[in-house]
Amino acid sequence: MQTKPTAFGLLLIKGLGRLIIYLGFSAPAIAQIVPDATLPVNSTVTPNCSNCTIDGGSVRGGNLFHSFSQFSVPTGGSAYFNNAVNLQSIISRVTGTDASTIDGLMRANGMANLIFINPNGITLGPNARLNIGGSFLASTAQSVRFADGVEFSATNPQAAPLLTSSIPVGLGFLNPGPIQVQGQGHSLIGPTFLTPPIGLGTNPGLTVRPGRTLAIIGGAVTLDGGVLNVPSGHVEIAGVGNGTVRLVPSLTGWRFNYGQTHSFNDLLITNRSLADTTGFGGNSLNLQGRNILLDRGSVLIGLNGGTIASGAFTLNATESITVSGTDPIARIPGGIINATAGRAPGGTIEISSPNLKLEAGGLIVTETFGANPSGNIRIQVPGTFQVDGTSPRDRRVQSTLVSLSLGEGRAGDVQIDTGTLRITNGGFLESATYGRGEGGDVWVNATSGVELNGVARPFLQPSLLGSSTLGTGNAGSVTIKTPTLTVLNGGRLDSSTQSSGSAGSVFITADRSVTVSGAVPESRNPSLISSAAAIVDPSLQQLFGLPRIPTGAAGNVTINTPQLTVRDEGQVSVRNEGVGDAGSLIINANRVGVLSNGAITAQTNRGQGGNIQITSRTLILRQGGSIVAAVSGTGNGGNITIASDLIALLEGSRTSANANQGSGGRIFINAQGVFLSPDSLITATSALGSQFSGIVQINTPDIDLSRSGVQAVPSPAVPEVAVTCGGGSTANANSFTISGTGGIPTNPDEFLGSQGGWRDPEQTQSQSSTAPLGKGQAIVEAQGWERTSAKTVRFAVTPGASSSYYSDASTGCVKR
Repeated sequence: MQTKPTAFGLLLIKGLGRLIIYLGFSAPAIAQIVPDATLPVNSTVTPNCSNCTIDGGSVRGGNLFHSFSQFSVPTGGSAYFNNAVNLQSIISRVTGTDASTIDGLMRANGMANLIFINPNGITLGPNARLNIGGSFLASTAQSVRFADGVEFSATNPQAAPLLTSSIPVGLGFLNPGPIQVQGQGHSLIGPTFLTPPIGLGTNPGLTVRPGRTLAIIGGAVTLDGGVLNVPSGHVEIAGVGNGTVRLVPSLTGWRFNYGQTHSFNDLLITNRSLADTTGFGGNSLNLQGRNILLDRGSVLIGLNGGTIASGAFTLNATESITVSGTDPIARIPGGIINATAGRAPGGTIEISSPNLKLEAGGLIVTETFGANPSGNIRIQVPGTFQVDGTSPRDRRVQSTLVSLSLGEGRAGDVQIDTGTLRITNGGFLESATYGRGEGGDVWVNATSGVELNGVARPFLQPSLLGSSTLGTGNAGSVTIKTPTLTVLNGGRLDSSTQSSGSAGSVFITADRSVTVSGAVPESRNPSLISSAAAIVDPSLQQLFGLPRIPTGAAGNVTINTPQLTVRDEGQVSVRNEGVGDAGSLIINANRVGVLSNGAITAQTNRGQGGNIQITSRTLILRQGGSIVAAVSGTGNGGNITIASDLIALLEGSRTSANANQGSGGRIFINAQGVFLSPDSLITATSALGSQFSGIVQINTPDIDLSRSGVQAVPSPAVPEVAVTCGGGSTANANSFTISGTGGIPTNPDEFLGSQGGWRDPEQTQSQSSTAPLGKGQAIVEAQGWERTSAKTVRFAVTPGASSSYYSDASTGCVKR
């Protein structure tokens, strides 16, 4: 018998083609279809048939019941249910002890649904085909249950009442057998998720008509190269243990409810298996099991090219879900893709499991190619959610979770609720826009912690959590709530722009700590928390058609945590490497440590410098740690505002708001105590000269710091500034030595108090005196300073503990 083509032939949308050609064939075979004698009107089949016609059966209302002791269709054979065209459902059971192997064609008349149960097991071979008008359900359930309480049982076939005209509403399971769907696998082609995949398939697999349901529900379920194709319809795959699965009628056939299911079995979807709901809208998919493994290039996909909104892709597991993208043959990474290219919104992806892992280039993607938004991504994983590594076949393909806009529609939001989120070895989690559409927001609520660690070699892609724009649309925001956030070894949490759209803002609330540490030696990028307008590699700029330099603005970064540590060349920053402005960096913490060349920065190229605001109890900079609001181009320096009980700059650390071709910025410090080592400094300068220098204002009360607990740092061997003031005679001479480039006392325990600011030198010269001291006259500590055009340091003091102090003299020695 010649089969009819069952493919979803050609979907062409705005020049983005997708071609799937299905070829079916049949050959003579001997079917093993043997009716039993358990029905009022038994099924009839010609013995030893190759292409078998199944007549008879018992009709009740819109239901036709068939019962068999054996049912298998060998390769090239067929089973034709010769039903009346007005029937709604054909319900068939196998009451014997043999599993069913179907490697040929199953077909029926009219628009009837086909339900086939065999609790011993079902194998749908590489040549299995469907030609039915309705939905198809293959299950290893024991029974089909109906709305009026009747149960059509394969293990108790004589139970009364036997038949009903009611609609089927459930499946009963007790230690069910397995189901396998075998095939040659898909041959999709596509550069990851940037264009719709193109399929040149030679194996259509199991196909039902558009808008119907194809369901595989058994014990352990395996798709080994199997292909399920339901244009604009619904795919259901479930591994069930014991209990009841409810059937809920829907516009596309059925939905399934597992609220009365007591246990589940595993799902394995492997070797380029495919579940495809591409069509003109209304598509949806659901996977339910204990452990769900999607690997070796297998794909769950739906591309909506119509006007009806897409439905959700949902995966629910009681133990774990793993999505792995690697396969030596597949020409597209494996994963889950729910996309829209038509005039309707895309569908969501919703995943619920105690643990979830993306590895070896696996994908979870919602995307839009048109004017309508893509779907959201919602992840609920109370244990560990890990996004890890790249594809071993192509190291450029990162394990990825992304909502994406490639057109005018908005990218969907990404919402992660988990215990621990771990992004490692180049894993990638983001919402992004490459076009005119806005980017989506990213929300992470992790009850145990968030870790971003490492890069993917050899291309050094960072482990990344964030949002971005490579188009004219603006990137979304990133919000993190967690007890601990660690960004290590080149990992990155950021919102960025490489084009004219603006970067989003980053909001972090960490109940215990935030740590940013380390850098990759061969990479220009350290471990990083940032919002930035960044210049990417020229080859990537050309690939994505990006401008030579970005014109969009950077966003803001806000961090609220008891303890922030930035160390070992790690950075927290807002920056703009293009022509726009940097954002603001706001830190609220009890303790802030910037150590070992770590940096807190707000840097720009041509725009106005960004702002840094730090509120803390203690702020410690050591071993080259820095706080910088600088401009490398034509803009003015940014502002740094620090309010802290204790501030210490030690071992070559610095705080600066410098400019190159503009005016220096402003530094405002309010503290109970400020300590600087001789080799540390605070500056607000301009390369244009002192007349363009900024303002440094330090406000501290006069208090006794002798019990501060901060140890003095030894003076450098060759002080940059050393001035001696002589007394009236050699015997009674006193000396006062200033060491270090910042004009700060040598010993950090020597208190510097100031509640004033800089003043024009011409207004303050009258307050100083350089006359020699008389015998017994005390030397008064300098209380203010400034750098002059001659690159010297001038100091001054004003009597009175509560007065303001200003710089005014070219010497380093001030006497009362």
